[in-house]
Amino acid sequence: MAQVRMEIEIAAPVDEVYEFVANVENHPLYADFVERLEVTSPYRLGLGVTFNQYLRLGGETLAVPSQVIELVPSRKVVWTSPHRGYVMPVTYLFEPTDRGTRVIHMAEAPWYEDPGERSQWMDDNTRELANLKRL
Repeated sequence: MAQVRMEIEIAAPVDEVYEFVANVENHPLYADFVERLEVTSPYRLGLGVTFNQYLRLGGETLAVPSQVIELVPSRKVVWTSPHRGYVMPVTYLFEPTDRGTRVIHMAEAPWYEDPGERSQWMDDNTRELANLKRL
């Protein structure tokens, strides 16, 4: 299974960065490929939150149901998104640094074996982390 990974350092405390990312409703604010997001669970924050992300992919908008499956306060956020017959884990790790927080972003899916798909993810998520850094 192919995994893609990237990281960035953000000049903000780890708790603050973690809390921002753990609130999935913030995802469209820094992931420009997410047109909108709707929380579908009765609660808006925390483990088990379900949501639909409306992703702009290849000139169309695709509704992707997702669920937060792991939260480790100030350390880790993981959600899954079923797509193309595979449940893709999307992971954010948070590490304190002398200058703030290192965010490590990873995803795993069979289609990332394809160089074009991998390149598109890298482009989209390079922008995502750059946008997160600006917030």
